[in-house]
Amino acid sequence: MGSPHVQPSVRPQVRETLFARTGHGDRYASATLASARQLLRQAPCADPVPTIHLAPACQPSLTVALADLPVDRDRSPQEVWYAVEDLWLRLAAELSVHVDTEGPTWRLVVRGLRQVQAGRMQDLRRRALDAEVFTWRLEQRRGAFVQGVAYEGDDLVYSVTALATIERWPQSQDLGLQVSGLLNRLRVQGRASLAGAGS
Repeated sequence: MGSPHVQPSVRPQVRETLFARTGHGDRYASATLASARQLLRQAPCADPVPTIHLAPACQPSLTVALADLPVDRDRSPQEVWYAVEDLWLRLAAELSVHVDTEGPTWRLVVRGLRQVQAGRMQDLRRRALDAEVFTWRLEQRRGAFVQGVAYEGDDLVYSVTALATIERWPQSQDLGLQVSGLLNRLRVQGRASLAGAGS
């Protein structure tokens, strides 16, 4: 009596073929497939129209306002930029923000900030007008992310320091890119909100 005929497993051939095509073994491919399935299950598919939402960089309870730090403390341009970015994103989440350029000069306009009366917004308005929030100090050097802050009617207008100047600051290898990236993001958001208001 012979042993029953057993069909040879296809599995080793599949593994060799998979390895030859992808360079990865069987175990890696199954883990990747499981991860891909999990990501696909989490993907939103009910909203066909993408919307732009800018959330603040961190929650209000986690934010430390630079104006509340000791004045004699050195603050690097990068450290100050994090606070400026957070402030501008919070303002953009609450109010309409418009960004435009004239040559190398960027202007950021926060619409209607003067008319804000709410308690939480009062703190944002105080920080938005505080020059210390925008100023860095490092080893006897000093600079600011804005050259001017002024009201035009009810709108607060920032004249942003030229990107070429920001790129020359100490410890700021890609800081100019970070600043221009945020300003471009806010510009797109401002255009999107204007288009949405017009329709």
